[in-house]
Amino acid sequence: MKRRELTAALILALAGLPASAHASYRALDKHHGPVRVIVVVNGEYSRYGRILVRTIRGLAHLGLIGAAPEGFGDTDPSLADYWNAAARTSSGEILSFLEDGFYSYDFKPEQRARVRSQISERLATRRDVDMIWTFGTEPTRDMFADVDDLPVLSINSSDPVGLGLVPSAEDSGKDNVYAIVQHDYFARQIRSFHACFPFKRLGAAVAEQRRSQIGEEEVRRACGEFGSTFEVECYKEQNIDPEEAFENLRAAVNTLIERKVDAVILPWIDGTDAQFREILTILTRHGIPTFSQIGEEFVARGALLGVGATNLDNYGYFAAKAIARVLEGAVPRFINQKFLPTNGLVINLKTAMQLGWKPPFGLLITVEKAFTTHSPKVR
Repeated sequence: MKRRELTAALILALAGLPASAHASYRALDKHHGPVRVIVVVNGEYSRYGRILVRTIRGLAHLGLIGAAPEGFGDTDPSLADYWNAAARTSSGEILSFLEDGFYSYDFKPEQRARVRSQISERLATRRDVDMIWTFGTEPTRDMFADVDDLPVLSINSSDPVGLGLVPSAEDSGKDNVYAIVQHDYFARQIRSFHACFPFKRLGAAVAEQRRSQIGEEEVRRACGEFGSTFEVECYKEQNIDPEEAFENLRAAVNTLIERKVDAVILPWIDGTDAQFREILTILTRHGIPTFSQIGEEFVARGALLGVGATNLDNYGYFAAKAIARVLEGAVPRFINQKFLPTNGLVINLKTAMQLGWKPPFGLLITVEKAFTTHSPKVR
């Protein structure tokens, strides 16, 4: 038995688990050439793109690939375009990004089933994949369930412990899987928002297919710390006309107002800038402050507050180091999954003025960024 296999067996024994658990997982064979990677994403989502950029940069910093692709902005790179650029320019002797290795569910259930089948067939017949990365709850759930003998690393997914993707931040549950767990991520947001606005009834209008991305149970627990309640109103967005989807969103927001919410969190919202401004105008007219879970992109467009993005450099480097550990032969299950966010807040001063709110001086000197217009341009 090799030394790392003996170590893994000892760890399993100390944890009270059988050494044969998930014995089909095999350590990476680095003798046949570079480790070949594919990525599976839930769809085009700005946060996924930003994290992918920083993960690739982290791998380049560690010397595991060539230089990271140039010519891509930090704020909203296309996942597919960036992956293809990395495959062409960054692949090296240690790690290779397959040019035909980008898979997206496009946030559509029918596409999810199709892509899942395509990957299963590829793994069974072509056998040209050594490692899988995932972004999003659904791809992570699927690849964790479907793959036993290759390392599967969830680079970003919403609340993997709360949604049952992994048993805990300390244990992924399977030898071959790994998920970055952002400890207390959503609760930290809610505590920061509540410190600025001591709300009693928090609301969220969220598209049905994105409900799993808002950290609902963690938000609800955080609200409970203040004796506040959390109202979630879902609306239909998929497979319908965009104008109808917007009407559904507007109806969901009006329902929250009828329920007397006094603050609203905003997850990702599709639609034009004009439509987004209309939603904000409705909420502002009722004196309801808004907090963007996405961060500065939607704060730049008019949300009052949001989580900062400066921690993403550290996040990407954390992901890169986990990938490096797997390349060294570590069992994914026993690699540290817990990432501690260090982000602050961003604020839109124009929206604050419209609400008649004068931010405390202490907040103004600690925010990462302050916007004075309602513009989609964040830099």
